Amino acid sequence: MIVTAETAERARQLARRTIPAVSVSGHQDPHDGLPAVLTDNRAIGCTVAKHLMEQGLKRFACVGYFGWYHDRVRLAGFREAVEQSGYPCEQINVKLAPRSARRPFGLFAIRQRDLLKDRIQRLSGPAGICVTHDDFAHEVIEACHRAGKRVPDDISVVGVNNYR
Repeated sequence: MIVTAETAERARQLARRTIPAVSVSGHQDPHDGLPAVLTDNRAIGCTVAKHLMEQGLKRFACVGYFGWYHDRVRLAGFREAVEQSGYPCEQINVKLAPRSARRPFGLFAIRQRDLLKDRIQRLSGPAGICVTHDDFAHEVIEACHRAGKRVPDDISVVGVNNYR
């Protein structure tokens, strides 16, 4: 089976089964008993950092839900590349809003949008933001507009996953 083991408990259940299974979910840390096929999330973060630095930017932030494994690893790659080049990297943690049929876009939405806007407003520009999930990138761009920041003039935003 090819599965998305979204929780540690689900990964343990699948690892105990006699049917071979492989997880393709990056939300949880890889489970020892359940093989996984994942993207190279560290390289993704590093690639985003290099791209933003090639644009001449010197201030950076990474926005994500760091309860997810792939977001933590993307942050690590992004931060490593930025800091090795001598630049600071801000980490902006988001909280997820509960799932809702009324949500206007994406599978996930950010709770506490005003806090996100405030953190972006404090970024002195021009700055580059790595957003660890495309569903958040839309909301980050909206927060930039609400904070009076022009995209891409004041803030360049790169979302990961190619969902949009």
